[in-house]
Amino acid sequence: MASQTQNYHYPKPEEEDFYDVGEFNRAMDMIDEDIKQVEEAIPAAVRVKGAAESSYRTGDVNITPENIGLGNVPNVSTNNQTPTFTQASTRVNIINGERLSVIFGKIMKWFADLKTVAFSGKYTDLTDKPTIPAAVRVKGNAESAYRTGDVNLTAANIGALAVNGNAVSATKATQDSDGKVIKDTYLPLSGGNITGNLRLKGSGNYGNTLNFGDGDYVHISEPTEDHLEIKGSYINFVTSATGTGRFTLNGKDILTIDKIYPVGSIYMSVSATNPGTLFGGTWVRWGSGRVPIGVNESETEFSLVEKVGGSKYMQQHDHTPDTSSMGFLTYKYGSTIQRAQIQKNASSGFYTHGANAVGDLGYSLKTSESGTGASGNLQPYITCYMWKRTA
Repeated sequence: MASQTQNYHYPKPEEEDFYDVGEFNRAMDMIDEDIKQVEEAIPAAVRVKGAAESSYRTGDVNITPENIGLGNVPNVSTNNQTPTFTQASTRVNIINGERLSVIFGKIMKWFADLKTVAFSGKYTDLTDKPTIPAAVRVKGNAESAYRTGDVNLTAANIGALAVNGNAVSATKATQDSDGKVIKDTYLPLSGGNITGNLRLKGSGNYGNTLNFGDGDYVHISEPTEDHLEIKGSYINFVTSATGTGRFTLNGKDILTIDKIYPVGSIYMSVSATNPGTLFGGTWVRWGSGRVPIGVNESETEFSLVEKVGGSKYMQQHDHTPDTSSMGFLTYKYGSTIQRAQIQKNASSGFYTHGANAVGDLGYSLKTSESGTGASGNLQPYITCYMWKRTA
């Protein structure tokens, strides 16, 4: 008689039982049904992959930082991160969403440009810092110490004496802090007279300056019409008017070197000193060995300024006898003094010689150029130095 399996109670024939096909098929159907139920009861197998992986895995899957794309992230807490960065080239603000390496590079640039003061916070560590002027200290004439801050000066502070307790009618000070009488020492602000000597005290490249203000006219006068003296080793009057500046005396222009010797002027002297050292300007030697002569536009020789010509030697030229009918010529022939009669031939127009003539005299005499003896051609002269102003 058939028995059953221990766990699922499937039919199981005994050794002495005959094979029963139907019993066998019933057992297979039971097994199939149970496997189906088990299969439906077990969920599908889980498959896993990291974000950086290309395929899924099953079974015991170990996920590493590299599998999920965090291979470059240090495996430390946020507070222990050690990012690397490079200083930015320019100072710019940080932007939301930037990488830490970029942000820290920008911050490093700011600290580098601020230099030591970024960490010390001291004004003395600043470079190119502005100069702060010294604090203004004030004291009244009657006070011994200076004060700073909001200083209120009273009549007593400046040494004014009150009358009947009324500071408004205080007596004016008559002396300065050095004990000098004010009215005898200082110029009045408006009007008044100066007695004695006026001395300017100051320093600078050009000594002292007396400024008369911005008026159309400034008058310096001696009221008694006595003497007004301006004395100094070097006195220079300067006008700021370019090209139109004038210096006058009693309403008439004062002659200046530029008016007396403008550019192009000729200066003559028996001294060899360059007039530039005397008057200023630029001067060059002019006309050396020549006599000046006036320009005459109608004569070719003198038609242009600074035109040169002439010679100190007598030039070659002809002497033509008078056109009268005859004359005599005395000359030396050998050691004998001869006298010849020269007569013009009426028909030919030539001159012929008569008695005592030796040789053919022709009809003209010619002198040759020479630089010695009586043949010189110099007029009476006296020499001097001549200079021309060029600037």
